[in-house]
Amino acid sequence: MSAIPSNLYTAPKINGLKSIKTTSITLRPVNASSTSEFSYDGNRELVYHIPAYPNSYISPKQTFLSMIVKAIQPDGDPEAKFRFHLGYPVFNRIQIKTSSGAIICDIDDYHILQKLLSNFDPEFESNVQFTGDYRMKSELDDIDAEELTRGGVSIQHNILAGLFSQDHYLPVGMFSGSAGHSFEITLSLNDPKMCMSQKESGMGGPPADEYLKYKLSNCNMQIEVVQLPESVNQKLNSQLMSGEKISIPMVNYRSHKSYIPASSQAVDITLSESAHDLESVMTVLLPNGIATNRPIRQTYGNEENTRIFESGLLASDDELTLESFI
Repeated sequence: MSAIPSNLYTAPKINGLKSIKTTSITLRPVNASSTSEFSYDGNRELVYHIPAYPNSYISPKQTFLSMIVKAIQPDGDPEAKFRFHLGYPVFNRIQIKTSSGAIICDIDDYHILQKLLSNFDPEFESNVQFTGDYRMKSELDDIDAEELTRGGVSIQHNILAGLFSQDHYLPVGMFSGSAGHSFEITLSLNDPKMCMSQKESGMGGPPADEYLKYKLSNCNMQIEVVQLPESVNQKLNSQLMSGEKISIPMVNYRSHKSYIPASSQAVDITLSESAHDLESVMTVLLPNGIATNRPIRQTYGNEENTRIFESGLLASDDELTLESFI
């Protein structure tokens, strides 16, 4: 008889299956070397191939991108300092394809979707309810102002495409094809005028738009691979493929643009979409030609490219773009 009360005993240890292996793997872009840098006016696409590991699955929740973002100072202005919008929205498009070429996801204006989703973050939304201002706050990036122009800032970016925002493991071994990989992920860089602005200048006033430049280096994709024994995987496969298909639930996003003429009093907006299980529609108003018509001189924290949900900044004679993600 033990002197220790039974309710103080710890739970018994459960012996796990040692043959299940979990490995963290770092992938490099297939269109670059280990020392390559990416910029909007140079190599502006990052292409990743996820290998079709046999008897393996990847965890979407443990898949993310990491990179170093550096702002480029113009010649003759070593005092220039820059900042990026919240979340460093350096991508404006993402496309995901299988090894056979089937397009699973293709999202334009990815940076706007990134901003919209961040607006609905519980912590962010609770703060802006007091002011109604959904723009980023300038003080958030003050700490990075000097680092951006020196060695750059290391950031982590979670992939917002539906395939990587769900909880189910992806059986990459079942997507193997002649190409040797399961998925191809292509990310296109964003126009600097849409994701960054200048904070300070030693030459007096912000520079022209052509001096807004940034580059990415040390770009990696981190994935977690779970490998099962072949005997266990065969049993799973027989169950998964009993219906002659593998169903992976996911949420996807599509962008629809509608242009509103100047001085319009009423506009009918039509969205044509064949979605069977529509969950939500997120809508944003932007000035037409926001990148090309961006003023050279702007007030820090009130830039043209931050006008999301800012009706007070839009004049009645502005031509607008209404963009909806569904």
